[in-house]
Amino acid sequence: MTDFRAAFQAGQEAAIQAELARKDIDNVFSEICAQLAEVTDGKVEISRQEYEKKNPNPFVAAIIFGSKEMYSAIAARNPKAMDNKFRQIALWEQGRSGYPCKISWGGTDHTCHDRQSLEECLASLLGDAVVGEKLRGVMMLPPPQEADESTTAGPA
Repeated sequence: MTDFRAAFQAGQEAAIQAELARKDIDNVFSEICAQLAEVTDGKVEISRQEYEKKNPNPFVAAIIFGSKEMYSAIAARNPKAMDNKFRQIALWEQGRSGYPCKISWGGTDHTCHDRQSLEECLASLLGDAVVGEKLRGVMMLPPPQEADESTTAGPA
C-alpha cells in the first residue's frame, strides 16, 4: 500500500525548501538593488516584473478573449526620473521550487541552480555591453524638475 503519510511529509519538507529558495532569490535581488542604488546615486532599480504577451494577430487575440498570457522579465527603471517605467533587460523564469531559475538575454539562456550561480549570472548580465547601454539610458533619463523646466522655460 502507498504510504501517504511519507508522501505528505516529503511534500512539507519540499515546501519548506522552496520557501527558503524563494527567499534566497528575493535576497539576491534586494542586494543587487542596494549595490546599484549606491553606485548610481539611486538612479537604477532592478526588479522582476510580469508582462502580458502581445499577440501579433489581433483576430487570434479576440478569439482567446479573457485569457492573457504572461511572462516574467528582469527590468530596470530610474525611480528618480520623470519617465520611471520599467524597461526589460532579460527574460526571467523561476522554477516552482525557486531554483532552478533561468535568465535569458542576448540569445542565450543561463540556468541558475543556487545562489552562487544566480549571483554570477546577474553579474554577467550587468557586465553585458548591450545591457550596460540600456542601464546607461535609464540613468540618463531626466528627473521631473528638469522636464518641467524645459517645458515651462521662458523669460523671468
